Amino acid sequence: MVIISEYTLEPKPGTNFFYVRSRAVCDCPFCDGKLKMIGSRQRKLRRLDGETIILIIRRFRCLDCLRIHHEFPDIVVPYKRYDAETIERIMISMPAADSEDLENQSTGSEKTVRTSELDFPCELSTALRLVDWFLGLLASLKQSEKTRQTMIMRLLQIESISIDNLKNLAIGWMKSFIRAVIVTEYTRFA
Repeated sequence: MVIISEYTLEPKPGTNFFYVRSRAVCDCPFCDGKLKMIGSRQRKLRRLDGETIILIIRRFRCLDCLRIHHEFPDIVVPYKRYDAETIERIMISMPAADSEDLENQSTGSEKTVRTSELDFPCELSTALRLVDWFLGLLASLKQSEKTRQTMIMRLLQIESISIDNLKNLAIGWMKSFIRAVIVTEYTRFA
């Protein structure tokens, strides 16, 4: 998986398809070998406004290790159907006082959230599943190697990996967070 930040989304006329166009030359994230384009594939993505678009992303094969990689724009969160902006909006919509409590609570129906204060671009149950996923990812990162944690904190310029620290970053922090996690080769997204 290769995450790119410099790209354009070129619409295919008359459809909701978008070609991801990038001039970036990427190397294999595993062995630094040269990548050769072998085709493309479709990737559905739900946006903040509720529209579903289909991205046409490029597929590459490493000429050295023969692994296949997909070139994702940074609006894509690996293994999630909502774009980074939507997930970021859900995380920002969580009341500030509840952020620490959410990190300490378990998943599912035990979670208490004041729905009247939240502005979700999707159903509440979907939003809560995304929050659970994100909290699980943060918990997993906190248990990972210290060098990985330090690298992510340095890339994002934060003191610790927590919801509140991430929410205090500028708009677009989810894209930066996902790039930092991918750069450190941490792939436990599912």
